Amino acid sequence: MKIRWFNELTRLALAALVVFAPMKVGAAETNHEISDSVLPSSVWAEDVLLDVDGDGDSAALTDGILILRRLFGFEGEVLVNGALGNNSLATASEISERIDSRESFFDIDQDGKTLPLTDGLLILRYLFDFRGEALTAGVVNSGNSLTDSEIENNLRLLAGDEDSTVSLSILYERYFPAVVEGARFDTVMLDYESSEFQPARFVEVRVFDSASLPQLNAIATLQTDSEGKVAFDIPTHSEVFIEITSTSSINSAAGGWTLRVNDNQGRLARVSDDVYSVRIPSFRVDGDKVLEHKILGGWTGNDYSEPRLSAPFAILDSIIEAMTSILNASPGLEFPPLVVNWSTLNSTNAIGSSYYQDSMIYILGRADEDTDEFDSHVIVHEWGHFFQDAMSRDDSIGGPHWFNDILDPRVAFSEGWANAFAGLVLGDPIYKDTNGLEQSGGFYISMETMSPTVTRGWFSEDSVASIVNDLFDFESDFEDQDNLALGMAAMVATLIEDLPSDSSASTVFSFIASIINRSPHKADSINAIVQAQGLTSEIGDFDSLGSGEKDVAAGISSNALPIYVEIVQTDSDTRVCQDKVHTRASLDGDLWNANKLANRSLGRLTIAEMGNYRITAKSGVSEDGTGASRDPDLYLYRTGRLVAADEQAGPVDLSFAVDEPGEYWFELYDYKFLNTIGGEEACQLLRLESI
Repeated sequence: MKIRWFNELTRLALAALVVFAPMKVGAAETNHEISDSVLPSSVWAEDVLLDVDGDGDSAALTDGILILRRLFGFEGEVLVNGALGNNSLATASEISERIDSRESFFDIDQDGKTLPLTDGLLILRYLFDFRGEALTAGVVNSGNSLTDSEIENNLRLLAGDEDSTVSLSILYERYFPAVVEGARFDTVMLDYESSEFQPARFVEVRVFDSASLPQLNAIATLQTDSEGKVAFDIPTHSEVFIEITSTSSINSAAGGWTLRVNDNQGRLARVSDDVYSVRIPSFRVDGDKVLEHKILGGWTGNDYSEPRLSAPFAILDSIIEAMTSILNASPGLEFPPLVVNWSTLNSTNAIGSSYYQDSMIYILGRADEDTDEFDSHVIVHEWGHFFQDAMSRDDSIGGPHWFNDILDPRVAFSEGWANAFAGLVLGDPIYKDTNGLEQSGGFYISMETMSPTVTRGWFSEDSVASIVNDLFDFESDFEDQDNLALGMAAMVATLIEDLPSDSSASTVFSFIASIINRSPHKADSINAIVQAQGLTSEIGDFDSLGSGEKDVAAGISSNALPIYVEIVQTDSDTRVCQDKVHTRASLDGDLWNANKLANRSLGRLTIAEMGNYRITAKSGVSEDGTGASRDPDLYLYRTGRLVAADEQAGPVDLSFAVDEPGEYWFELYDYKFLNTIGGEEACQLLRLESI
């Protein structure tokens, strides 16, 4: 009778174990750290407290049953019958005494009582590997102050379960643009046969208890190191899965950033904050574990028939390379947060091209058309624009630009500098951009050995790129007079400390003037590099306004010089003109495309005293009827800050107050002239007066 009664109790207890465990386990506690045990710790080092039969192992069908039976009051043979481990030498009385002496430790839920249907079942479930809500469901009162994680930790310590270390190395597959041998231009392709697995540096790694499905509450959020590695300790016998996300965040004395690659689903409007993630399937941790996970690129021989999983991580890593290059030269900088939008739906129809705007970068991703995720030069180039805008200064008006275009000097500097910066960061002065069917087309531009067909000058992004490359690289090139290696730190100092306060627009002149000012003993070498690209200014008259430029090459607009027309306070007018000499016919008639040399005029003025002033600009039509200006617009700047603007239809009549005397510059163009196809020239009569 007694034996049958005991067996029935055991059966009921084991039934409760099953009944109370839900079929679908809920979310585990969201603690990011496993707290210290709330149980006493005076005997932890002496015994594994759940090993009550002394066989060296804590097991459900031996120790768990023994503890549960004893808490029900059993003793003697009934206590130990069928429940001793094979290696146990303990007697029934010894086991009873051992359990009784440890009863206070077995109060797992810390409610002041050690009971079979709460604490006993918790112990039994734990030894049966139940975790999270499945461990505590139905046996812990809702008012109990302990969390699931704290209860689990108490049991872990009683069972003598030590933490295990999981060491994870994460690699992503990168494909490299390669120049087709024997070709000069428009012949670069992604070389899928020479792919490499590279470390996923500084990316976010989230660890989940497998029992937390489907709610996905991470128990730890970590980050890989510079080698793509991360390690974490977790209770032995845990079952976890891992997600690697396309985010990176650093905050240290050496510098910091917050960066994420979002899935914009082929749209320009912000769709969501969804980042890309790669999941490592659930695995059990029964001891220290070393894992390597490779994130694949998806190319299977003829196309991307598998998901392009590594693409967002390639984008992240290219930008991280740019940021670490700057931080290595200039420690302590904190980059503003940046979102990069990439999608396999990012076609040229959907987003136009890869570009930066308003603290966001958009990257093309449409296969067999134009994909840029593995074009590192393109990625770093666009991040360079972000850096110029966020931490330096960029007065570029943007717009389309192509090989050998004659550009507005602000555009030429912005694009040329970004090209050179990409080459310096990557250690590769050959700028590559792939596109086309199977990513087998595209173009490359060498910033060391420029094409002889390039028209060199301060209006050429190719010339600017070559100048910047030769000033700061570590190569000596006899053919372009390059014997300098000023280094990244000098360039960053110029961009961050000097350009933002320069009184003129950001052009190659303001940049070079600052470089010469910082390194006057190297002025002759700097001048040699600059003049090799068609700039005519001599050292003595080189300034941020380009005042030393007296001539331009044949075929260049006659309205190109002076680079800044000066207006002074007088009763007479100053005539200035714009033209479309360098505008491509296919792009004519659209203001957004009007970024070529002489499409717009730059000017300057000096205000000596505080007060109220007025600038007027009316049509400067000549006697022969040419040069009419129907709708001039003018924008006035103090350094890079817009002071005032007149965008109204008709002549300019711009009044503004000056509380900060000094140098100002302006941009002037005719809206209707640039927004209409055709027309040779638009001219205005400018006047400055006090009011």
